Amino acid sequence: MKVVEAIKSSINIPLLYIIFISTFPSIGMTST
Repeated sequence: MKVVEAIKSSINIPLLYIIFISTFPSIGMTST
């Protein structure tokens, strides 16, 4: 079970990073 959680967390970090990068330009466009 701990292996699955380690895999999940290692997938989640890049996923959050990708989500952040894809939402960041939208935030920049809204504030302009």
